[in-house]
This record gives sequence, structure tokens and C-alpha cells, in this order.
Amino acid sequence: MRAKDTARLSVIRSIISEINRLESGPTPIKTDLQLLNMLNKRKEASATAARQFAEAKREDLKEKEEAQISVLDEYAASVQVMSKEEMLPIIREVVAGMGEDGKRQPLVMKQLLQPGGPLEGKPVDKKELAKAVQEVLASV
Repeated sequence: MRAKDTARLSVIRSIISEINRLESGPTPIKTDLQLLNMLNKRKEASATAARQFAEAKREDLKEKEEAQISVLDEYAASVQVMSKEEMLPIIREVVAGMGEDGKRQPLVMKQLLQPGGPLEGKPVDKKELAKAVQEVLASV
């Protein structure tokens, strides 16, 4: 507030509001990955709004949304997740151990994320995991 950074202030207020709203619902935010998913959804919504403002020739509103997107990117980058390089050896090992079922992405994902699986409870972005699994399956 003192720095007069309105974009950051607006984003912080909206994040706090969203977290409070989710706390009273059936799916409160309890993990960093849930927070990351919420930030990514807000970022997608702001990107859509920015495109719509650009089409409507409202550059002032478009710039405001783009400033919020940069703040959301900054916050999302602070959430630690497993890198693709960390996931690839684990995926290759699981695919090799699954035999014929190791050629189907849904079964591989289920095996990786199931209770007791190699990635259970680890900070994994599921979209990145799916891309990594596709890459491994394409090379098999």
C-alpha cells in the first residue's frame, strides 16, 4: 500500500478473498499445489480478460490485467514443484516395470500418483507430469 503498487495490492486482495471463499467451501486450500492451481486459474482468467479488452480497444484495462498477470507469475514461480528432469527417470522406471500397460498414459499416471506410488505426496504439477509421460511413451 505504501509503495503505491496497485497491481500487486489488487492481486493480493483477490488472492486473500479467494482463499477465504474456498475455506468456507468443500475444498479449502491446504497445499502449495492447490495454491498454485488457484494462481494459474486466476492468471488464465486475467489473460482472457486482457484479450477481450484488447479486442474492445480498451488499452488501459488491458494493461491493468497484464500487470496483474506479471504479479501472478511472480507468485506462481515461488511455489516449488518437481522439474521435468526429476520426473523423467521415475516415469521411465514405472513404464519399464508395467509391461504392456506401460504404453497407456492414463494407467501410467495412475500408477505414478496412486497411494504408495513413487510420486504420491510430492509437489508435482499434473500438466507437466502428463507432458513428461507423453514424451517417455513416445520414445518407447
